[in-house]
Amino acid sequence: MAEVLVVAEADIKVPEFISAAVADPSRTEADRALDPHRKPEKLFAFFGIEPGQNIGELMCASGFNVGVMSPIVGSEGTIHGQNSPLYLERFGDRLAERISTSGLANVEQIIADMEHPGFTGPLDSVLSSMVYHDSVWMGVDRAAMNRAVRDSLKPGGFFCLVDHEAAAYNGPDEVKKTHRIARQFVIDEVTAAGFELVAEADIYANAEDALDLMVFNKKIRHRTRRFVLKFRKTG
Repeated sequence: MAEVLVVAEADIKVPEFISAAVADPSRTEADRALDPHRKPEKLFAFFGIEPGQNIGELMCASGFNVGVMSPIVGSEGTIHGQNSPLYLERFGDRLAERISTSGLANVEQIIADMEHPGFTGPLDSVLSSMVYHDSVWMGVDRAAMNRAVRDSLKPGGFFCLVDHEAAAYNGPDEVKKTHRIARQFVIDEVTAAGFELVAEADIYANAEDALDLMVFNKKIRHRTRRFVLKFRKTG
């Protein structure tokens, strides 16, 4: 087992190509307003997103992350953003609107269930940003999902995961109630699928978050303590 590298936010060096992507004029004002909370420059620097890479994102929703990663990977790279038919039914096709409005020519939306996200590999990395907990309360076959992610990655590729931290795993009902998930629970499931945890970062280490409030509660919204885990495909 590889030693897990623990990285402090202050030690994450942001390359110019990531700074430029965050400042890209194609990004919306609504996205920019979230930057102090989402810290995309630190997150993608830690995950090692670079020009020319091929990246997948599970349940990318309206595409906040896609809007930053697209200019990072540039014309030589591709972004594959998966959304489920249920998501589109409930919220509309906001990613397609973003792709069209912002001219994100290197972005492909895949409409598929999480168990079989349909990424066309080999990918350098797959991102799961604050949706692993959703896969739990939605009853997704996560073993199948994690295997599909692994199969889509090139040898040594990375599964990059962020989620709202919970004090302990208390089952799907509790996960749905708070939209939080226990860090170790996620580690156990992902490593069981053929990954090893190689690094984590404290980008969202908010000690004031008691880990008990629903993440949409106005007292903590956008300021939840979140774990940031980087897994590498083994074998």
